[in-house]
This record gives sequence, structure tokens and C-alpha cells, in this order.
Amino acid sequence: MSDEQTGRSARVIQIAVAPNEITADIWRQVLEDEGIIIALKPSGAGFGFGSSALMEHFILAREDQAERARSIIAELESSDVDDWSSSS
Repeated sequence: MSDEQTGRSARVIQIAVAPNEITADIWRQVLEDEGIIIALKPSGAGFGFGSSALMEHFILAREDQAERARSIIAELESSDVDDWSSSS
């Protein structure tokens, strides 16, 4: 029986750290398009001390989806490097 069928919640774990809010939002959208449930959590003191846009963001996912999510993020990171190096 799955967690959804038993009513238990799945364990949520940190799968990656994005360097800023824009990157975190891009990763979130790609992962959600792949059917992976994601939450973002900014690091630092929070909004009371300024914008979180430039802060690192923790990427959280269900434990049962973590391996797939990490694989997708690794692909995104390597394609970013390839895109930059081929444009120069």
C-alpha cells in the first residue's frame, strides 16, 4: 500500500541547493513538469532582513522522488555549463 492510500505523508528531504531564487524557480518548474513535487526554502534570515532573491535556496522533494529529481537537476546544471561554453 502506498503512502497516499494509507494517508501517511511521505518524508521530505533536501535534494539540492540552488545559488539564487531565479535558478530555484527554474529547477522547480522543470521538476514539477516531470511530476515531481517540490518545495523551495530560502536560506538566511528571511524576508524581514531584505529580499531572498540572491540567497541560496534549498530544494526539497519527497524521498521517493529524490533520486530522479537529483538526476534531472544534474542534467540542468551540466547543460547550463555546456550552453555557456559553446556561446563564447
